[in-house]
Amino acid sequence: MKLTHHSTPSRSFILLTFIVLCAVYAALVLTRINRVYEPEVEVVTTEQPTQSPQTETITTDVDTTDWEVYNDDQFPLIISHPESLTVDVNTELEGYYIVDLSRTTPRTSIKIFISDEGFAGTAALAGSDFITSNGYTATNYDNIIYTIKVGEYFYTFDGTNAPNLQNELAEIINTVTLD
Repeated sequence: MKLTHHSTPSRSFILLTFIVLCAVYAALVLTRINRVYEPEVEVVTTEQPTQSPQTETITTDVDTTDWEVYNDDQFPLIISHPESLTVDVNTELEGYYIVDLSRTTPRTSIKIFISDEGFAGTAALAGSDFITSNGYTATNYDNIIYTIKVGEYFYTFDGTNAPNLQNELAEIINTVTLD
């Protein structure tokens, strides 16, 4: 009977195998991060001081004929939105119910934070009050974040991840129904 001698793998083979495994692991981790990445939103709960709003409303030239209507089943919220945006609900952030209007190409997201505790992330911002076409007093923060308080609920409309949809966000705010 002839015995066969198996040689041990060379150091370069072991090193190459280790490098390939690390590269595969890194690719898997980066793929997972890219799939679930959402920019962090720092939430600061505040109640806005009462001010007398302007009597103006927002006007936009946005064509809304192809927009879809979203009627939330948990909170008084009815909005029209561009059909290119999908609606998802997220309750993972403690104290907030989040309606996310988003699309993947280009990556865009308008988040609506609903809470009975306060507005999300507007404590240090300067805004201007106005009246929506539906009669709500709203606050505009640089045409990218809007807040409205109706009854016990605070609504924060956050368009910081949708700078290309500022006019659409303004139209959403102008036509929202919160009763």
